[in-house]
Formats: sequence, structure tokens, C-alpha cells
Amino acid sequence: MKKHMSILLTLVMVFNVLVSGIGNNLSYADDKVAYSQNVSADKAFTRSERTLKNNKNQIIQKSKNTVLDKKPIDKKPENPNKKDLDNKYVDGKIEDSKTKEDPKKKDLDKNSKDRKVEDPRKNSGQDSEEKKLGKTEEKAKENTSSEQDKKQTSPEIKEENLESEKISFEKQEKGLIIKVDAPKGAFSKGTSVSVSLVSKLKDKIAYDITFRDKNNKEIQPTKGTEVRVSFILDKTSSIIPDDMPVNLKLYHLVNGVPKVIDTKMASKGFMEEKGIQSITLSGKVSHFSEFRLVAENDLDFDKIKKISPDSINSNNKNETGSLDTQKKDEDNVGNNKLKEQIYEVELVANSNHPSIYIKGLLPKGGYATARYVELSNNILPEYQRVVTAYDIKIFDDKGKEYQPIKPVRVTISDDKVKKELTKIGRKNIQVIHISKSGIPDKYSSAIVTSESKVSFNASSFSVYAFAIETRDTAKNPKEVDAKIIDFNIIRTNDENPANTYNYYEAFKIKIKWDASKYGKTLKREDFFKIKIPDEFILAHKIEFDLKTEDGKILGHLVATPNNEGGANVVVTFKDYVETHENIKGEFYLDSRFNTTKYVKQLDGSYTISYYFDGKTHTHHINPKPNVNPDEALAKWANKTKDALNEAEWVIRLNFKKGTFTDVVLSDELSSETGVLPEGIKYKLDTFRLKQAEFNSTGDDISESKYKSIKYEELKNYLKFDSNMRKFTFRMSDFLKDKGYSVDGKLQATQWYLFYKSTYEKGLKLKNKAEFKSKESIITGHSYYQVAGGSGTGGGDLTNKIKIKKVDSDNTNKPLGNAKFKIVKVGDPSKVWNIITNAQGEAETERLSQGDYEIIETDAPLGYLLDKTPIPVKVINGEATIATIKNKKEEKITVKVTKKWENQDGTPLMGDKPAIRLQLLKDGQPEGNPVEFTNGKITHEWTNLDKTDEHGSKHIYTVKEVGENGYNIQLDGNWYKVDYGADSQSGGLTVTKTVTNKKLKPWTPMIPPTRDLKVTKVWKDKDNNDLVGPVEKIEVELYKDGAATGTKLDLTKANNWTGEFKKLPVSATLGGPIHKYTVKETGESGNAIQFAGKWYGVTYGGTMADGLTVTNKEKTPWTPMEPPFRNIKVEKNWNLLGREKPVEKLEVELYRDGVATGNKLELNKDNNWSGEFKKLPVAEKLGSTNYYNYTVKEVGENAGSIIFGGMQFSVNYTGDMKDGFKITNNYTPPYTPWTPPTVDKIDLKVTKLWKDSKDNNIAEPTNKIVVELYREGKATGKKLELNKANKWSGEFTDLEAKSDSDEYYRYTIKEVGENGNIIKFDGKQYKVIYGGSMRDGITITNKKEEPPKPPTPNKPTPNKPTPNKPTPPKPNTPNPRPVLPRTGDGINPSTFAWLILALGACLSLVGYRLRKHAK
Repeated sequence: MKKHMSILLTLVMVFNVLVSGIGNNLSYADDKVAYSQNVSADKAFTRSERTLKNNKNQIIQKSKNTVLDKKPIDKKPENPNKKDLDNKYVDGKIEDSKTKEDPKKKDLDKNSKDRKVEDPRKNSGQDSEEKKLGKTEEKAKENTSSEQDKKQTSPEIKEENLESEKISFEKQEKGLIIKVDAPKGAFSKGTSVSVSLVSKLKDKIAYDITFRDKNNKEIQPTKGTEVRVSFILDKTSSIIPDDMPVNLKLYHLVNGVPKVIDTKMASKGFMEEKGIQSITLSGKVSHFSEFRLVAENDLDFDKIKKISPDSINSNNKNETGSLDTQKKDEDNVGNNKLKEQIYEVELVANSNHPSIYIKGLLPKGGYATARYVELSNNILPEYQRVVTAYDIKIFDDKGKEYQPIKPVRVTISDDKVKKELTKIGRKNIQVIHISKSGIPDKYSSAIVTSESKVSFNASSFSVYAFAIETRDTAKNPKEVDAKIIDFNIIRTNDENPANTYNYYEAFKIKIKWDASKYGKTLKREDFFKIKIPDEFILAHKIEFDLKTEDGKILGHLVATPNNEGGANVVVTFKDYVETHENIKGEFYLDSRFNTTKYVKQLDGSYTISYYFDGKTHTHHINPKPNVNPDEALAKWANKTKDALNEAEWVIRLNFKKGTFTDVVLSDELSSETGVLPEGIKYKLDTFRLKQAEFNSTGDDISESKYKSIKYEELKNYLKFDSNMRKFTFRMSDFLKDKGYSVDGKLQATQWYLFYKSTYEKGLKLKNKAEFKSKESIITGHSYYQVAGGSGTGGGDLTNKIKIKKVDSDNTNKPLGNAKFKIVKVGDPSKVWNIITNAQGEAETERLSQGDYEIIETDAPLGYLLDKTPIPVKVINGEATIATIKNKKEEKITVKVTKKWENQDGTPLMGDKPAIRLQLLKDGQPEGNPVEFTNGKITHEWTNLDKTDEHGSKHIYTVKEVGENGYNIQLDGNWYKVDYGADSQSGGLTVTKTVTNKKLKPWTPMIPPTRDLKVTKVWKDKDNNDLVGPVEKIEVELYKDGAATGTKLDLTKANNWTGEFKKLPVSATLGGPIHKYTVKETGESGNAIQFAGKWYGVTYGGTMADGLTVTNKEKTPWTPMEPPFRNIKVEKNWNLLGREKPVEKLEVELYRDGVATGNKLELNKDNNWSGEFKKLPVAEKLGSTNYYNYTVKEVGENAGSIIFGGMQFSVNYTGDMKDGFKITNNYTPPYTPWTPPTVDKIDLKVTKLWKDSKDNNIAEPTNKIVVELYREGKATGKKLELNKANKWSGEFTDLEAKSDSDEYYRYTIKEVGENGNIIKFDGKQYKVIYGGSMRDGITITNKKEEPPKPPTPNKPTPNKPTPNKPTPPKPNTPNPRPVLPRTGDGINPSTFAWLILALGACLSLVGYRLRKHAK
């Protein structure tokens, strides 16, 4: 019996094993959650299908009874959505993944409680983009319950159970090595690593680092392990600038956010000076995605050129934003460590382009930093305004902050200051010192030495601000009565008799005025008013300056129109009137008559009358003209309330009431110059169509009979070009669809079409309309230009003393900040103090007639004070002008003595080698070197400036020519050069001593040298020796991959062999060995041409045995070099009547969007045109990836450039074939009374096609569609990009901000893209979005290489060990945690056969039992 029962139980166990092992659907469960996996289906799913399936099976709700209920879960939460991925279900409710865990759960049994469920997407072959953004890793962390659970359920295998190995990978680029070092245990055996270029710009480069297992699936490091990533740059790297230091930063993109993992400061100049060969930026990471190496110069602080060596190997610890300054600490830096010198601080990252110099007694080996700071105007009195401010700090050689023991000179050149100086004229700009408490504690007038330089003395350092006064000099401005002495109407139309005008004729009003009756009493801000009669119309508000003949501003005019006609004119006087008298002038205003004031006469004409300037004026007006009865199209422009920013256009249609078939209207905007500013375009919501009934003069008499048809009803019949400057209107289709005409004909009905466009002041905007039908084609033209005006004026400079201060040696050099007192002879109580401005000029107030003396009280810095009184006489009605010269301070002499000594200090006897000494002034060469031959030991430099223009003493030094590191080699012997301390006699002679100490001859002072042999070999195409086709060739020597300029001739005469002699083995003793190579001159792409034949060029040999250059004859028809092209560049100016602001400019050539450094000068001599020549079409022969060349004007930023204080927009047109045109359009400054606002924006979208190696490729489709998103939500607005529009388009007139004045964020998405993947023609492309709302958004479709087919898993027969589940093998795809299997995925037919077999077995057992019982 027991035997039979054993058989029965065995069969049942076999059945259970078969049921649990057969089939592909496996369910994994623990006591808390469950999820399903489909093994074979995963391989068949597409990426998007697999993601969808995994999301559906992501998380199953646990039992509601208890958190630790171990029953299998058989019910999923209803309607799972995206939020399910970021939340987990607890007790049947959604719990936020960020909610803290119950600490009590950590005390539960770690073998069965609170197990973590991994995101199934992590191992399902999900595309790598989500992993790179950290989504999978982040979600896995969110579902974590405890550290023990991680160990049990993480897909990574423990190190002791994993076959792993250490991974070291290195990728070399020009000037850059990327190293990846992964420790053992980080990845399974067979893991591969790839480093691919993402993007490359002048100052930044990005790489994607990816790890893949042996099944080519992307993986991340095992949890708890970190991998070191290193970026190593040498001096040939293009990202490191030559001179100005930058902060090199290595970023790692984590969850799409860049995080800095290392930073270093460097420049090539500093690396060469300190002998630094390379710079390494590195860090350890536990996740791999994109790494970016960026050279940043937009720092809070920028080091001076004299960088501390520590800044290369560590972060700059002195870059702080604090405004606090430490107390003076004279003990910090003793006098023996101080030196008269100059520190130069440059803030190249600041948009104002300042340069800062500090001169005086400063720490040896120290440096200075500066930081641009924003200061509130509340710090200063209300009558002062901050222009700019800098926090300046000085550090000693130990990096400790230092305050000067005596004042030093600070000179700052700043664009903002320059801009203010051009505005404020004779006013002095103020320098204000802000103490650590934030209170301005020192005020001083700045010394303006040029149009942009300001100097001041500083005794301590923190924040220094530059400010100007904004208060009016006139305390009580008064209204004055200017007399109108002449009034005229200036006409451009002379077709009518005098005093007879057309109905709508435009003209200018000219008014002459005189305020001379006020003599000398007018003050700044005094004003007068003039009322223009209501019979005149001004289109809009007009304002401009009244200027004198020499360009000075006399006053400012504002003409404000009234609603019913007429205008109020206010003229406000400026500084000019305070130094002049007998003020008078004139002005012009664009105007026309007010038609509502016309009086109709019996003959149909009109008259208009008004009273002005004490007279009654009457003019005759011609009758309003009748419209041509055959008119089908008329076009004109109207002015709106916002006439300075928009124009309204009107088209009158079918006045003749004719019949027209298939009517299409088209319209185009243009300008008088042919170039339109970028902002000019149609305004969509202003389009309006209206049926009308016209009388004979063209007026609409239908009144309210017909309603206007707005844009929403018209938009399906309107089509615009990509620039919104052309449109077509299918009028017949509209008339038919909307029921205005059965057959779409325009028949006996009359219409108006209204629409508006944007406008910029000063532009003459032109418009052309075309009416096209089967019967005829008619065109109409119009233009729009805002009304304006102009004015002049002047006065007499009388009863004043004007001083002009100049340099005595150069009378064209004005001297600012010279102080004088003016004393009236005989009355010493009357004294006037004046100071010259930057132009060297100063004026007194009006003086009474008599004799005066000018006495200088303070000379400009660097000049001698001359207190000798200068007599002058003031005569009524005349101006007194005195030119006063100043001499510079005394000259000094620098004397040098040369000494020769042995190493022990004893005098060197015998002949001495010849040397040369160079005098340096403030570190720069002064004059030519002086030669000291045998026997000469002294020399004097005389007549040297003692101080500079700021009064700071010049620092003179000498240097022996050829000395390097205080060592010099002369006639084969080495000498140590010692510059002794200075001595001074009488304050005017400085004596210096230069001593050469001869060193022992055996001392090795230079690294060893080597000779390099080079041999030329000639071969024919069959590799036989060949007679050279030329008499000689030339090879150039390269050192460490860089051309040296040293060349060698190889000729028949020297048997095609030569030698480079005495080449340094290394740069320094014991330093890295130089690698020398050669290149044949004229060789390109390992090919060269001689006598019409092509030869392949190969290089061989070694430095030890000599190098060989082999020229092997090629088959004659083989083309050996890619074709070249020339690209023309032409410069156009749209100056609006102004002169060209510069004599020349430069444009730079870009290849595939990257600057080449190749520049071209355009000037008036070459007619502002030039040509880039012999540019390669592609990288190599046969390549279809042709280079795309563009140009950029040097100095242009964000489509704008400034010349001479004037701003120009920069417009690029043309192409490589026909040449490029660069147009600079003058952009008038915004009027401060009507600041521009941004209610609408445009968003540009550009499409790029790339292969997996980032090369341009042919488009796989004729068009794509992108959809606009606002704040992450689809708007429904779509845009087609295609070959015809060069894969570029624009979403226009987008709302810029919400009702709460918060600016919207717009993004786009390619229609058809799913998970950043899209397919065309069966091929897969990765979709990458870049750019910004300001610069435009780019969509890059990057073609992906087809994945290798997965290796099929060999079937493994089940062994009869049902109680011992087999763990997954290492390195197998999609490893899963070992969990009990639940659910059934067995095939129904298999199940039926098993039931049948079991029944048969049971029947057999029953039969045996019954037989045994008998």
C-alpha cells in the first residue's frame, strides 16, 4: 500500500513541477506586491509597446486587510495612469512616493517583509534616453522600503555571485582624453563602454557615456559602486583660451539637471609659463548619462592674468560675493614684501566689457579680483543714480585679503560709464565708496581721462560705485513767453496755385520763435508753450531735440495732438541757455488740415480759416475728388492711435461693381531700402473684411448695414509665408462657402479689406497688393511713414570767461580736472571757482564788465601747477576765451651699471661677451635695447616721464635680453643674472645694477639634443623604385603634433636625404620627451600632385633610425582631393540717412555652425565685399556630408551690434552658391516716454537630420509636423516643416504672458514621436530637443544603428528538483528577484493532456489496489 501511495504522490509532484515550469507567463509575488513578466513577448515588443505593457503590469494593489497579508494578489488597481509610476498603493490608497516610511516596518523580518519592487521598465530593454535622465533610477528609489529589500530584489547581483572584472576605457580626441575607470564588481563580465560626441561648440563640448552588457543592453553600475570619469586636456585643446583664464567645469546631467563634479581655472599662456602639460577634471559617479565640459567666463569673479598656480589644481577659494572687507592689517604684509607695481583685472564675462587697473604699493606675488554687483538706488540720495558698481579685493601671495597702507590709483574703463558721459556733458560723474556696513562713506569727483576711463584714489577696498546726479539745476522752472515771429506752411506739392490745397494734402508747419527778450535770465527747465489751431491735424505725438549749429542741445520739443484737432507744443530749455543769451529758433511739424473744419462752397470746393500768430489765415481747398468709375482695386495706409508701432492698410475692392471669377488677393510688405527689420510682419487678429456701398468719392455710405467679418472666419482662406510678410486671400472661395455668391464670383458687390502690420520708427514701409481674376490682374501700391519734425536754435555766448586747458607739448590734448579761481581785480571778495571737464573746458557764469585774473589752484594729475595769475578783460556783448597750457612734471634719468663676477663673487677677469639691456616702463619695453660690448659698464636713459597722466609714478626696470629664469648663455658659458636693488639720488636719477655671475662649465643647463634624419623614397604604382619627377621637395618638422615652421629641402643632389640638427629632446631637463614627425609640404589628405600626376604619401621610420617619406604613384584618373568652393560676402547698410559709423569691419566664417577662426575684412576700399576662397566642399572624396558654411559679423550678439554708440540689427541673407549678404539696419533708440511692452512672441523651430556619428544626412521624408505646447499642455497648434521651407518655421503671435503677468513657457513635440523615438521608412530615429524660446528650438532626428539580433536562449530541460528553484544565471538578460511563482500561465492543451495522464495513472493505481484487496 505504501508503495502505491508513494507512486501516487510522486506523480502529483511531477504534475506540480510541470505546471509551474511549462509556459512563458511567469508571475512573481511576495507578501506585499506582485508583478508579471512575459519572457518571450518582451523580445518581440517594440520599445513603445514594451513600455506600455510594463506600465500596465507595474504595481498591483495589495490586500486591504493588512500590510503584511501574505495572500496572493489577484486584483489590480483600476485605471492606472502615469501617476502610478511615481506613487505606490498602501491599504488600497495611493500614497505619495516621497512619504516617509513607518520606522516600525524596519524592525520586521527582513527575509519576508517590505520587499522593494523594481520598476519593470528597468530591465525590459527600455530605451536609454529615460535611463539617461535618471527616470528609472529615481522611480526605483521611490519604491524602496528598506536597505535589506534592496539586497533581495535589486536586479544587480552580489559581487560574490557575479563574474565581474575591472574596466578601464580611454577615448582620445584632439587635445582631450576621456577616461572611464570602473572597479571590480561595478559591472558584469563582458560589459562594454562607449563614449559618443553629443555636441561641440567653441566653449563647450558634451559626450554621452554608455555601458552595455554582453547582450548589448544598456546598464548602470551596481548599486553601492562608483565609477571614476576623467577629462584630461592639454594645451592643444580648443576649449582652453590663449590668454584670458576661464573656469573649466565638468558637469554631469542627473535627472536632466547639470551638476558640477569638478572645476579648474586655466589658460594656455599660464600653462606654458608654469610648464603644465595637462589639466584633469574628474569625479566619481554612480549613474551614467551625458557629461559636459564647459569653459565659463561668466563668473562672479575673474582672476587677473597673473593667476596663482594653485588655481589650476584647486577651485578658486577667493571668489566670494561678500561685500564685507577686513580691517587694515599692515603686519599682514611687511614693507619688505611690497612693491610699486600694476595689477590688471579684467572682467571679460561682464556685458559692459570693463577693464580695471590698480597701481601703487602692492604685495609682491599678489593679485586682485573684482566682481560686478547690483546696487539699489536706495543706498544713495534720491538725486543720485547708480550707473555701475564693482566689489574690488586685493590679496597677498598667500591669498590673504590685503588693504593698502597708502592710497593706490584705480582706473576703470566701462561701457556703461562711457554711455553716461555722452549723455551728461559737463557734469562730473561721482565715485562713491560703499563700506562694509552698506553705507556710502566717501564721495569724490571722478577724474575723467577719456570718453570711457575714470580714475580715483582708493585707501581701502570693498564696493566702489559710479553715480550721476539726476536732480534739475533749476529749482523753480518757469513758463516764458516766446514770441512767434513767422508762420508758414511748407508744401511738397506744387501742382496747385498758392494758397490752394488738395482735400487730403499733407505738409509741414514751420514756426519761428524768439525768446531773446529774456536776455541772460533763462534757466534749465524753463519752458514755453504754443497752441496749434484746431484746424490742423497731427497724426500722433511728436518729440525731438532742438539743436544748435555745433550740435549742442538747446531744448526739447513735445507736440501732443488733441482729440478734436490742433496740438499743444511745449519747448523745454536745457543747459545751453544758462551759458548763452538772446535765445531764438524754429521748428517744423508734419501735419494736414482738419477736414471736419472745412466750409463747403457753392462750386463744391471748400475753405478753411483759423487765427494764429495775431492773424487770420484762410486757405482754399479743392473738392474731394471722385473715384475712377472703372476702379477695381485701390490701396492706401492709415495711421492708428499706436502709429509709432503699427500701420493700418486698406484695400477698396470692386468700386466699379464688375463681375470677376476666381478672385485671389495677394499682398506683400517691403521697404524703400529693400531690407525689412526682423520685427515687421502682419498682425493676424486685425484682418477684417466688410461689404460696403461707395458713393462717387469713395466713401462708404452703408453705415451699419453690413457687419465686419473678422479673422476667425477668414483664416481658412488666408495663407501667409513663413516670415508673415506675404499673404494670399482666396476671396472667391470665401464668397462661395459663406453664401455671398453661389458660384464664387465677385459680382456687383463692393468691399473693404482692413489689416495691420507692425512698424518701426524711421522706416518707410511699402506695400503692394495684387487683385487677380480670370478677367484681369490689377496691382496697387502704398507706403507708410510716421509723422515727424525737427528744430534748430541758438544764442550768444556773452559776458563769460571760458577756459580751455591743454597739454603744453600737445595742444590737441585737453586736460580735465584742472581747478581755477576767477578773481575780480579790485574786489577780492568776488571769487568764482571752476573745474575743467573731460574736454578741458570750463565756463563762468555771466560776469559784469571789468578786469579779472585767472589763477590755477590745482593742476591735473601728472602736470606742474602754475599759479601765475592770467589777466583777462570782460566786455559787454563779447565772450572771453583763454587757452591755458600745462607742462608735465619733471623728467628723470635711469642709470645702469654692469658687473661681471665669478661664481664665488670675485671679479671676472679678461674679455667679456657682448650683452644687451632693455629698459622697461611699467613692465613694457621703452625704446630699443642698448648693447654693452667688452669694456662698457654703464649707460643712462634720460628725459623719462616721472609720472603718468594720473600722477602715479612710472616703474622703471631693466632686463638682460636673452635672460630666462635669471640664467643666460653667452659664448657657450652659463651666467646667473642678478638685478640689484635701486638707489636714488636727488629724486631725479635712479641707479640700477645688473651682475652676471659665471657658473661652472660642467653644470648641465640645457636638455640634450638630437638629430633627425629624413629620407625621401619614390615608388611607382607597382611599388618599384621611381626617378623623382621633381628636382626637390620640402618637408616641415612637427613637434608633439604641432608645426614648428622649420623646413628641410630634399633634392636629387643630396640623394633625397637630409637632417634636422640639434633638436631639444625635451623642454626641460628630465621633462617629457618630445615626439618629432615630418610632413611633406603641399601634401593634403596623404596625397600630393607633381607634374600633373598624383602620388600617395606615407610616413614611416622612427626618430632613432630616421624618418622616411614615401611617394607612391597613383592611377592617373584617381581624383586626389575633394573639390573646393569660394564664398562671396557683401555688406549692406540701412542707415536711415546717417553716415556709416565705421571704416571697416570683420566677418568670420563658420563651418557646420562652428567658428573656423577664418576672418575677412570688409571696408569702403573693397566696396564692402570680399570672398572666402578655396574652402573644401567636404571632408574627403566621395563624402556626401557636405560642409555647410555660414558667416557671422564679428561683434554681433543676438542679432544686434553697436557701432559708435548706435545700435544696428544684423540680417543675414543668401546662400553658399550666390553668396551671403549681411545687412546692418540702424535701430533708433526707444523713446523713453513710451517704453515697449511684450504681449506677443514668436517661436522659431528648426529641424536637423543626423546619423549616429552626428553627421548631416539626407532627409528620409518630405515633411514632418510639430505641435506647440504651453506649460506642458498641447495647444493644438501645429506647424509643418519640409524641404521647401528648409525645415524651419515659426509659431507667431503667441501670448507672452497670462492675465497675472506671468510669462508662459512654450515647448514643442514632433507629431509621431513616442518616448523620444520616431520611425521613418522602417528606420528608427532618436528625437532630441534643444535650443530655447529666445533663440529658437531645434529638433534633431538622430538615426540609430539597428540593434544586433539577440542570441536565442538554449532550452534547459527541467530537473526533478521542484523544491529547489534555480536562481537566474549572471549576465542573463532581464534578471529577476527569486520569488515564489504564483498564478498560471500554462497552455490549456498541455494542461488537458496532463489531467488525462494523471487520470490514467490514478485508474491504474485503483485497479491494482482493488486487485490486491481481492
